[in-house]
Amino acid sequence: MRAALPAMVKQGGGQIINIISGIAFTPMAQQSRYAATKAALNALSIALRTEYWDDNIKISSATPGTTVTEVRAKARRMLH
Repeated sequence: MRAALPAMVKQGGGQIINIISGIAFTPMAQQSRYAATKAALNALSIALRTEYWDDNIKISSATPGTTVTEVRAKARRMLH
């Protein structure tokens, strides 16, 4: 965003979509740093959305659905 925003202001608008995770809203044990960074990215997106509204720049967060990853598989194994 640091690199893109000045260019978007200059061109008169644009759109940024930050990818976060559901863990930003429902943190899990052993995932505290990941949850904190995703929650922070969501808060940053919301704050910058209002700051750049008049510059016609849309900033939002997207939370994709659950995907099977090694991190998720490891967490599942730890529960069982």
